[in-house]
Amino acid sequence: LSDEHMVLHDVPGACGNIDHVVLRKDGAVFVIETKSMRGRVEERNGQLQLNGKPPAKDFIRQTLRNVMWVRDILAAELGVTPWVDGALVFTRAYVSIRCDIEQIRVMNVRFLRKWMERIPKKGEIARRAAPKWERISKVLQTGVTGLPRKCSG
Repeated sequence: LSDEHMVLHDVPGACGNIDHVVLRKDGAVFVIETKSMRGRVEERNGQLQLNGKPPAKDFIRQTLRNVMWVRDILAAELGVTPWVDGALVFTRAYVSIRCDIEQIRVMNVRFLRKWMERIPKKGEIARRAAPKWERISKVLQTGVTGLPRKCSG
């Protein structure tokens, strides 16, 4: 990604690591969880299916928790609650899902960049984040937030 992005990997979240957090300088924020399973990823009755069965771990809930944690961290830093776009990205599976599941975009990695490019800018978030860019990076990279470290669900 360009210099217009802050990309953080293996971010220490409240419930374990977050694979990737991306902040665009125009205010868009992304939480990206990646999975390397093989097979077919589908949606059935609003539920994620891997090779015809629910995965052993609830990846949607994991991603939602991480989205909310990043949102809360940024809200504490910026004084306004940002919208955080979440994605569950499979690197080696065929993903037939064409809709979000509980506001989480599920996709194959080859569609990630195009999806991110379509997310609109968030001007107010960009204005508030600009003078705090380095502090936000440090808070997210260290996980030292001043917020309670609780993991629910």
